[in-house]
Amino acid sequence: TAGLNTAMNHVATIERIANNRHLYNLTDYQGVAVVSMGKLGAVGFGAMGWSSSVYVRDPASNAFGPPSFVNAGGASAGIAYGGLNVVNCLLLFRNREDAIRFAERSATANFSNEASLLVWGRKQMTVPGAISFSDGAGLCVGAVELELLLGGPRDDLHANLYEPGATVQKILLGDVAIPAELKATLARLNLLMQR
Repeated sequence: TAGLNTAMNHVATIERIANNRHLYNLTDYQGVAVVSMGKLGAVGFGAMGWSSSVYVRDPASNAFGPPSFVNAGGASAGIAYGGLNVVNCLLLFRNREDAIRFAERSATANFSNEASLLVWGRKQMTVPGAISFSDGAGLCVGAVELELLLGGPRDDLHANLYEPGATVQKILLGDVAIPAELKATLARLNLLMQR
C-alpha cells in the first residue's frame, strides 16, 4: 500500500542519514521525522514541496509508534539560488511535544542555508525544537533563503495505512491499530533509536 511503502522508504532514509552522519546517542530523542524535499529555482526564487513522516515515543513503552504523514508546498526567496535539487532531511526532537507540533503545523517558515554542487548537497532546516541533518543531490549553487510553506496531514495515506478518519492526533497518541505489515518497519526504527 502507499502508506506502508512511504513509511518503509522514510525509515530507510532515517537509517541512511544516521549512518552517513555517524549519529549515535539517539536514546534521548523523543521524536524523529524525515522530510523529503524537492526544489526548482533560479535567480533567488524557487518553488518547492515536501512530504514527511513523524514518529514519537510512547511515554509508557518508550517505543516509537506509527507514523503520521504530512506534506507542504510553497515558495522561497533568497540569495544566489539556482538549479534543481532533491534533499532528505532528518529531524531529531528532544521533546515529544515539539515533534507533535511539527506534525500538526499547517504553515512553516524556514530560514535555510544550503550548498549543493553537481551531485551532492546539504540543507539546513530551522524547525523549532529540532536538530537537522540532511543528504541530497542537485545542480545548483549555495544559497541563503527564506522559505514559506503551507500544508497539512496526508489523510489519503492515513486512511490507506490505518483507517478512514485517522487523524494526526490519534496516530501520535497511539490510538490507531498498527497494521502487521508496519510492525517490522517500526522495529527497525526502534532498534536504530536505541544506539
